[in-house]
Order: sequence, then structure tokens, then C-alpha cells
Amino acid sequence: MTQKPAQDPGEHRPPNARPLERAPGERYAPHRPEDAADQHLDHRGGLLWGVAAAVVVMLIWTVATGVVDLGAGMLVLAALGGWVIGAAVVRGAWGSAAHPANTRGMALGAGLGLAACLGGTFLGHVLGVATVPDASTSLGERLAQVPLTDALTQRPLWIAELLVLVEVAARTAR
Repeated sequence: MTQKPAQDPGEHRPPNARPLERAPGERYAPHRPEDAADQHLDHRGGLLWGVAAAVVVMLIWTVATGVVDLGAGMLVLAALGGWVIGAAVVRGAWGSAAHPANTRGMALGAGLGLAACLGGTFLGHVLGVATVPDASTSLGERLAQVPLTDALTQRPLWIAELLVLVEVAARTAR
């Protein structure tokens, strides 16, 4: 004859045990580090700070391309401008909280860097043509005589400047 065990088989929990916070299988689920840090994320703040920095960089870029001829020094200005834009995006989005790398910040930094470079280059061209001393033609006629594409061919490093500004802004805004 078999004897019935005194207790049911299996593990018994003490009566004062707390329930699990999550199911045991959830520990194997993929972990997204962004989830914990998203509570500090402010997309609108990142956009506002980034746009403000991009406008400042664009105005400096306008003067540097339209009035002052920096030559290869524009690469340094591109790196500094990209860093300023990226840092502003991070500061606006995260404040001083530690944060993981995030693709939205990178995309925002790259887009604002691109906009600052293209806008500053265009406005710099207009400013350069507008400040021609003793011009006898109107601004519209001067812009028609010297199109932007012709002005860019005089700056062989223009594409490198654009790439540096966009890349540094994206990497800084991670």
C-alpha cells in the first residue's frame, strides 16, 4: 500500500511571501535601455534648443561665407557648429540626465545641421552679392549674374564642410 504524502508535492510559498513583480519569463525578453531613460526625454525641448542653435550657427555661417573668406577654416567652423547644434539637442531633450544613444536625437541633429549649412550658404551668397561696393545693378540682377552654383564652385571644400557639420551634429546629438 502506498501512503499519501503529508503535503502536496511541489514548492510551497510561505504565507507572507510577496507576489512576483513580473513573470519569470519576462527576464528573457529583449531589454530596451531607452525605456528607462524615456521618462527624462523631452522631444519638444530638444527641437526648440536645436533650432535655436541651428539659427545661431546659420547666421555665423552666413557671415563667414558671405563676408569673410575663411578657406579651409570653414571645416573648423563646421565642426564647431555641428558640436553646438548636437549639444543643444541633447541639452534640450535630456537636460543633465544621463541618457543612452538615441536615433531620434541623431536624426534631429543631422537635419538641423544640414538646414544650418544650406541656409547659411544661401544667405551668405546673397549677403556677398548684396555687399558688392559701388554696384550699378540691382540685387536681383547681380544674383542672376552670379548664381549660387557658380559661387559654390569657387569653394572646393563646400561638400566636406557640409558633411563635417552634419556628421558632428548627428554624433554629438546621440
